[in-house]
Amino acid sequence: MKRNSVILIPALNPDKELIQYIQELKRNGFDDIIVVNDGSSVEHLDIFERAKQMDCKVLQHAVNLGKGRALKNGFNEFLNLYQDNPDISGIITVDSDGQHAVKDVIQIDDWWKKNKCAELLLGSRNFKLAGVPFKSRAGNQITSKVYRLLYGIQIKDTQTGLRGIPKELVAGYLQIRGERFEYEMEMLIESAVRGIPVREISIQTIYKNQNTGSHFRPFEDSVLIYRLILSGCFRYWKTSLKRKIRKEK
Repeated sequence: MKRNSVILIPALNPDKELIQYIQELKRNGFDDIIVVNDGSSVEHLDIFERAKQMDCKVLQHAVNLGKGRALKNGFNEFLNLYQDNPDISGIITVDSDGQHAVKDVIQIDDWWKKNKCAELLLGSRNFKLAGVPFKSRAGNQITSKVYRLLYGIQIKDTQTGLRGIPKELVAGYLQIRGERFEYEMEMLIESAVRGIPVREISIQTIYKNQNTGSHFRPFEDSVLIYRLILSGCFRYWKTSLKRKIRKEK
């Protein structure tokens, strides 16, 4: 059964398990897959060649530009290829390191079949489970609390890479700030500013080798994320006040 979603996979130096993951996605009806090579080293290029042979659309960055730029270039390609395709509901972003089970990707696709609403969908992990790396648990919990404090919105997993974006919202997210990991946080800020509903869907919590394959830079990326959260809250308060005034009129 052909699925109604396009898959977007940003990848930097992926291992061969990415090919197995793509094969599993294909077996489950995800025929349309965009892979972004974000400046991987020469020894990993054969993986992207294999992806091409499997009929994936592969975009190339000559140098590492960051996850945010990889996602935005993927969104741009999605709009070029599928914007006028009535059979495509939206795009689902997944990480290349095996953190997102295919059955959870299917959950996102199934949600769109049952609910025709413009919501940002997040695959939400359970950080209370044993085996979650300390830096992942602590970083996500702190970010979630700061976001709730400043924006008044409870999101359990602000850093998840499994996201479902309906077609009608893609162009808006394409135009926002952020080139690296902070871009995913900016998506949540933009959603709050524009009043876009955000829905969390529970997924498996998978960390391989204590998440040693992550390209997240603890200090540099955290600084970028919290800078965005703090600067974005003023935009949020301003637009919230305007919405409140309009309602009162």
